Amino acid sequence: LRLYKIYYERYLNEIIKVEIDGYYKILADAKIEGNSRLAISLSQGFGYIVTEIGTCIHPIYSFPYIPGSSIKGALRRTFSQIVKNENDVNEVFGSQNSVAGLICSDALPYKLKFNRERKIISLDVPKNVLSLDIINKHYDEDKFFGDNLIESGEYISPNPVIYLTISNNVPFTFLILVRKNIWKKFKEKIISCIVSTLQIHGIGAKTTYGYGRFKVENIYVLR
Repeated sequence: LRLYKIYYERYLNEIIKVEIDGYYKILADAKIEGNSRLAISLSQGFGYIVTEIGTCIHPIYSFPYIPGSSIKGALRRTFSQIVKNENDVNEVFGSQNSVAGLICSDALPYKLKFNRERKIISLDVPKNVLSLDIINKHYDEDKFFGDNLIESGEYISPNPVIYLTISNNVPFTFLILVRKNIWKKFKEKIISCIVSTLQIHGIGAKTTYGYGRFKVENIYVLR
């Protein structure tokens, strides 16, 4: 994380300085809620071969991150609940017949510091990014759907599986590009979508158990 920090700071500063033709830039500064964790790519990624429960580790820099595709998918789900119009959803997020008006970059575990006047970004590197979690399976898959309820139920000895998650209170920087015509039409709904996705609906796996919830600290909108 510390080695990559310099390059990512430079990247974000260049994004701010250069006007990207036809797009607004949204920077969201959020951290995982204190009673939550983040589970990404459980069905693949680092650790899957050993425990059959993976986590999303950058293939080059070897630190955890949230893929832009996961962020966009979560945003689309929330946006469809807000607007309740499939044509509007396709206009913003794209379809087989149309190009998306919203682009999500990968989110990286850094604390964002942004000076609006000088347009300077610096990043803080968090500590203890990863932590262990456990799934305690207590049934026999071969007998679970059988007729013998005693053998298939909670009488079976537990089979704990330990795997990695991203710890609570870890900060993340989210970068989203929105086409200007889309922004003018859906400005309030897009901001509401970002906040609701991060704080209420969550990102990643196990959101029904409280995982993937963030506290949004700041949202910056730049031309």
